[in-house]
Amino acid sequence: MKKPVCLILICLVSATTFAYGNHGRSPVLDNTSIRRSERAMNSQTSSFQNHRRYSAVVNSPKARALRKQQAKQGKGL
Repeated sequence: MKKPVCLILICLVSATTFAYGNHGRSPVLDNTSIRRSERAMNSQTSSFQNHRRYSAVVNSPKARALRKQQAKQGKGL
């Protein structure tokens, strides 16, 4: 009688530790929606800091006209 009770208690304890354990990974990092939003945020940041975006602003027609106007006035570099 003592052996089956000890065996059942050991199984019960091991099952509860397995159920409440984190199994080697954090549940926060395993959330797919968080990973998806982080990827979207990273891609948005990289597209904002992209060289093409900067060159599009610098080489826009408005910026060119402003540089020409400053050069005519003698304020250009």
